[in-house]
Amino acid sequence: MMQNQKKVALYTGILLLFIGTLAIFMEKNLLGNFFGSNIALGVLYVLLGSVSVYMGTKKECFAYNKAFGIIILLIGIVGLIPKINYPLVKTFGVNLTTSIFHLLIGSISLYTHYTSVK
Repeated sequence: MMQNQKKVALYTGILLLFIGTLAIFMEKNLLGNFFGSNIALGVLYVLLGSVSVYMGTKKECFAYNKAFGIIILLIGIVGLIPKINYPLVKTFGVNLTTSIFHLLIGSISLYTHYTSVK
């Protein structure tokens, strides 16, 4: 089951690297403004994607998926609450679609962590 942990970390990393690279070069026009982003979010995704790809090749990915899942899930939840999401919107240009994406990848990471045998 450790293979599932590695696959999730690796594929999440590749996805974040791809989206981050697009966000850096396309800035606000990512998917026709459907996916909120800016250069800051793109750089953050590239950094997180690099760490995820690296952790996808190591045994420590079990703990990484848990930590990554919790953090990204919380960011997704904060992004859905209008009265407290202003820092995310202002700094990273997130919108509803971005927050749902965070909820999705956070949930997948946590699900994989808790359903896989160490």
